[in-house]
Amino acid sequence: MTPIPDMVPISDLRLRQSEVLAKLEHGPAILTQHSRARAVLMDFDEWRRLMEDVEDMDDALTSLESRGTDDEARVPLEDVLTRLGLAEKELSA
Repeated sequence: MTPIPDMVPISDLRLRQSEVLAKLEHGPAILTQHSRARAVLMDFDEWRRLMEDVEDMDDALTSLESRGTDDEARVPLEDVLTRLGLAEKELSA
């Protein structure tokens, strides 16, 4: 389970920079302004890993989408070859 991030008022960040940055090793901090969440501060290496994961997932999704779905009509190889004016024998030669 992910721990609940520290809530840090932006005004406190100026006063406790070192402390807040040290705590980022344990997880992100939510920066607040006027008691409302405004930004997330996280360790740079963790952010880089997160961005790599997002890119990997985006690549995987693109790959899955390009395959089509089972609902799409599939055309048998023989039909494609016929449309192209080829025969299976020509491919294996």
